[in-house]
Formats: sequence, C-alpha cells, structure tokens
Amino acid sequence: MQLALTIILSIVLIIWLVGFVFSLIYMKMSFRSFEMDPNTLLPRDSYYPDLAVHETTFLSEGNRLKAKIYGKGDKGLVIFSHGIWSGPEEYLMLIRYLVDQGYTVFAYTYTSYNGSEGSWAKGLPQSPKDLDAALTYVDNCIAFRGMKRILVGHSWGGYATTAGLAFNHDIVAAVSISGFNDVMEITMDVAKQVATPYGAALLKPHLLFLNRLFSGKNWRRTAVEGINHANIPVLLLHGAEDDFIKYKVSSIPAHWDEITNPYVEELKIDVPGRSGHNNFFGTEDANSYSEEVNGEWKKREKQIPKPLRIAEKQAYYTKMDKDRANVINEDLFSHVSDFLDRALAGKCSADRSEAERRSVITKMR
Repeated sequence: MQLALTIILSIVLIIWLVGFVFSLIYMKMSFRSFEMDPNTLLPRDSYYPDLAVHETTFLSEGNRLKAKIYGKGDKGLVIFSHGIWSGPEEYLMLIRYLVDQGYTVFAYTYTSYNGSEGSWAKGLPQSPKDLDAALTYVDNCIAFRGMKRILVGHSWGGYATTAGLAFNHDIVAAVSISGFNDVMEITMDVAKQVATPYGAALLKPHLLFLNRLFSGKNWRRTAVEGINHANIPVLLLHGAEDDFIKYKVSSIPAHWDEITNPYVEELKIDVPGRSGHNNFFGTEDANSYSEEVNGEWKKREKQIPKPLRIAEKQAYYTKMDKDRANVINEDLFSHVSDFLDRALAGKCSADRSEAERRSVITKMR
C-alpha cells in the first residue's frame, strides 16, 4: 500500500514538474527580448524625412526604455502602446495619420523590446506597467506641460491603454484597438490552441503562479477595471474576425456587460476579409499589394541559401512600393479622429443608449 502511494505521488510530482518547466519555457519564449525585422514593407522613420522625430528614454522598474516623439501638434499628446512582437515603427501608418490630425505622438518600446533594457518582458502585465512609467515621465516633462493626454494602443498595447487607466494619471480619452481584457483569459485561450484544452487545464496553475511571480501585485489588472475606474471617454475598436484576440471570447467588447463607464463606445469592424487582428489598418489595395509582395518573397526565400537570405531580403523589399503598401484606411480611422475630437471637446455624452454607443463598420475602401 505504501509503495503504491509512493509511486502515485512520484508520478504526480513528475507531472507537476513537467508542467511547470513547460509553462516556464512557454513564457520565456513568448516574452523573450525582441527586435523588429527592418526588411519588410513597413517603413521606418527615415522613410518619412518630413516627420519630426525626437528620441528620448525613461526608466521602468530600473530598465531604461526607448521612446520617440513624433510631430509638434498642439491638439493633444497621444501616448502610443504597440502590440506584442512589434514596435512603434511598425505603426507609422497610424502615427503619421495622428500627426497629420494635429497631435504630438509619444511612442515607446516595452521592456527588452527593440533596444530597450531588460532581459525579457516577463509577461502580459508588463505592458501597463511600462505605460505607467511612460506616463510618469510625460507628467514630469516640461515639454508636455499643459497638453491633454490621450492613450492609443493595439493588441497588447490595447490592453495597456485600458488596464493602465487604473494608475490615476490625467488622461482625457483612450482608444483600444484589438485589445484583450484579462491576462489569464487570453493566456488560457492561446494555451488551448497550443496544448489542447486538456493540456491547458493542466498548465493553468503553473501559468497563474508564474504570472504572479514575475509581475507582482499588478498581474491580474483587467481592461474593464481600468475603464470603469477612469470614467472617461474610451473607444473600443475590434474586428469580428479576429482569430488572435477573439471578439466573442477574450476581447474587451466581449465583457461589455461588465462596463459601467457611460462614456465607452464600441466600433466593431465587420467587413469580410478585413476584420481580423490587424488587417484593417490599410486600404484594401494596400493589403492586397502587401499580401502579393510578401507571398512572392516566401516563394523566393526557399530557393536562397541561408547565408544570403538577409541581404537578398533587404534588396527585394527595397525595390517595393512602400507608399502603396502603407495607405491608411481613412474610412475607419476617421471614426477614431471624430471620437477624439468629441472627447477633447467634452461632447461624449453619458446620456446615450447602449445601441447609440455601439457602432458597426460594414464597408471600407
């Protein structure tokens, strides 16, 4: 009897250790240090010589993070938070649009991303913590004194933009694009796809423990909590076909019934083939051209010896038409611009019905 019990306990311990090690490796790989690939259709700062750029740094938990200030508009200061495995320059299409609308944009990179210090990003709760540090820097910067603060973010940054509202900075409006609500909810949804629902259930205690271990007391902040706490105008923009942060599962709009902030608006994108996680930033022609160019490179890449691929990729993308690939979808983002104009003017009424606050986009060029 004792031998059987010992064997059972040993098996349970082995299973627990295997699950722990797998979860730790999964987190380390998912939030490893990241550098953007410079050889893509997405432009870099140097592509827009007329776009004023000033570089700066600030501290977040002892790590010095990089930031860039775009434009010199006096309409308001947009603090922009990027998505996972990305960086501010991959959103130049949107940043340039905001600058053209009269805003100054403060775009920063997360811990361990694109030259910012840190060995790794530790987990999803890191983005609102880095945003808190960025806002503390902005609050103490003389150059931004008197400017109204607006938060805009995509995906991981969409979570930061909303969950970060709980940190009590002076923010007048926020726009979350394809953002998720809860760290463990999105973690488990992704884990189910990687390890099957049964495997994800076994890993859940380890993932809970590791998130809390690496992220401290702020590890479980939700977007809804930040939105309700701030009680300011917030726009939730999300695609109906998003297969990464699923609209009906892990998105912020999926938790609409938990939102008590009467100034929240939703803009749902429901255009077939254009309602994913990020395929709505550009026009239909820009998307089609990008798919064609990227698809052709994937075919060529297989035939090029590995030592020559980086140079060949650089040469290939240098010849492509980046202007055509980066035409912003004004049909969509004009709604964002209109929302910000109303928020800055204090015209986002709390008296509108739920139906009036939830809009759907069904056509875009």
